[in-house]
Amino acid sequence: MNVFMRTTAIVALAGVVGVGMSACSLLNPKPVETVTANPSAPPMPSSFEAIAGNEIHLKVNDFFEITVPAGDVTAWTAKFSEEGIVTFVPGSKDGATTWKPGFSATAPGKTNVDLTNGKESVSFTIVVD
Repeated sequence: MNVFMRTTAIVALAGVVGVGMSACSLLNPKPVETVTANPSAPPMPSSFEAIAGNEIHLKVNDFFEITVPAGDVTAWTAKFSEEGIVTFVPGSKDGATTWKPGFSATAPGKTNVDLTNGKESVSFTIVVD
């Protein structure tokens, strides 16, 4: 085999290997970023029964998720005595994945919270430092 044919064969083989490797990476994509839980979130009770009448302490940017009674997690709504301290994040569903309702601490202060789904209710206080 002459030098031209060897070089052509090597270049062609390298192209086939390169395309094959690209196809493999498309079948098994790597995640672009890793999402981790907020390490500053304090341990606290999150069950519906545990928060009733209690005071929950958070820091700005903490997120507090509540385990509500069985049923539709999207039915829950919240009312606050003082607006702007926490933001209510409604529960949601996406196929087999369910996210519980929760609260994102946005500014220092204290607010009373009434959480309801129209049938069941719980009242508690959130303090954001």
